[in-house]
Amino acid sequence: SLSQTPLPSLGCNTPTLTTPSNLTPGECHTHTIATPYATRSYLLCIPSSYQDGEEMPLVFNFHGWTDSPRSDRSAAQLWDYLKSDEAAAGDSFVLVHPKGYDDGDAGWNSWHAPGTGGNDSPGTLGSTCTEDGNNPSYCYPKSCGGSCSPDGCGWTHCHDDVPYVEGIIEYITDNLCVDASRIYATGCSNGGMMTYHVANVMNGVFAAAASVCGSYPMGFLKTPEHNGMPLIAVDGRRDETVPVNITRYNEAGDEYPLSSDGYYYTSISKISESWVAANGCAGTNEDIEVYDPGVDVGAEAYGLSCFKHGID
Repeated sequence: SLSQTPLPSLGCNTPTLTTPSNLTPGECHTHTIATPYATRSYLLCIPSSYQDGEEMPLVFNFHGWTDSPRSDRSAAQLWDYLKSDEAAAGDSFVLVHPKGYDDGDAGWNSWHAPGTGGNDSPGTLGSTCTEDGNNPSYCYPKSCGGSCSPDGCGWTHCHDDVPYVEGIIEYITDNLCVDASRIYATGCSNGGMMTYHVANVMNGVFAAAASVCGSYPMGFLKTPEHNGMPLIAVDGRRDETVPVNITRYNEAGDEYPLSSDGYYYTSISKISESWVAANGCAGTNEDIEVYDPGVDVGAEAYGLSCFKHGID
């Protein structure tokens, strides 16, 4: 749940403005962190409005499959926002663009959200893909024990990304003044799946989450391990890559949307039901469509779907 009282991190007692240049307000710098299997990196962006002793929220933005922190910084535009007058007026935060693991093959950065890893499939409901999704070239053999599952449904590395995220949080909260009660996660596509994952398992660390075009592979929907974490999920009506709003069924006749490239996912209605139960939501469900009136090619193609629930 969201705390009304700020929880200053250890870094609030550290004079950041006199520390090394990679913690300079108004700039983004690449930092590294050691993991048991490799040295990984992330992009840390500190707004110019940052002041020693004044705690700020911390936002993680997880990039999509094969993307990178710097390209995601441009696409997500959160850093652009932090340089705006509105953010400078006080509505600001420390921003992290983590980097997925590439298994030593540059450009194949990915997040191991449950169900996506090279050896995760089949799950409790069978293989997470059809023959169309069987792509041996998507295997990350170095992290997956030399080979991947025979059904070929995996498309991310096999390491656990959570300790990497925990290490980033530890460094930032030790060295910057962060409100530890306002740490948030967001991300798109594979990054949206990672957002769901950290929201599920890092109870007490993240205060809220926003998954964009994310889902759980079929058979890997996880009930949140908490009670009361706010969640917003933004998903396209006509998204064929992670088709959570498209009514399709698996071979057993259950509703598990199949993507255009042959992967089964969990519908937004099932995800919503899981989070509603975990959060103790009440009231009438409301399905809302959101359109962008400024899109010239037709607003219908850019419709978004929301399930709105009241919370007692």
